[in-house]
Amino acid sequence: PNRLLPRGEISKKMALRYYALLNGIALVLAGVIGAITVNGIWIPLIVLFFEGVGFVYSWKAKASGLPGNIMVGIASAVGFPFASLFLQPFSNVPGIIWYTMLGAAVLLSSREFVKGMQDVAGDQKFGVKTIANTMGYTSATIFTIVFSLLGIFSFNLMYFLYDLSIWFLIFIIIQ
Repeated sequence: PNRLLPRGEISKKMALRYYALLNGIALVLAGVIGAITVNGIWIPLIVLFFEGVGFVYSWKAKASGLPGNIMVGIASAVGFPFASLFLQPFSNVPGIIWYTMLGAAVLLSSREFVKGMQDVAGDQKFGVKTIANTMGYTSATIFTIVFSLLGIFSFNLMYFLYDLSIWFLIFIIIQ
């Protein structure tokens, strides 16, 4: 209710224009960046794909609950491999980067479950099918714990799989 659109300070038409403008700018910038990197067309194609993901999320997936939560986790974590595409060909992205994306996606999905528990009343009002709304707080808490533990496990497992420094493991444990 505190955001511009729900408060009615901007119209849906104006919000869509702004959305189109920002997505257009992002696509142009992605084209420029793609032109000066080794991945050429991949950069703008990935940006275009995730612009579509953002649209689908806002249009339908946010209200779907679990699928929407996982979409947010993946879309938020894709920055790790995406950033590496500025420096190396798609086929050369190291496994540790994909592994980092996976761990981050799982942890960010867990965060989305918590956010769903924080706004049960608002989500019910708008028909958002969060885990907390459809299965209750206990189930949402279990999902949160399981996803958090999987994410933490995956980050700790990287220490052993990729022969990382002990400082990596200490940093992950402290976090």
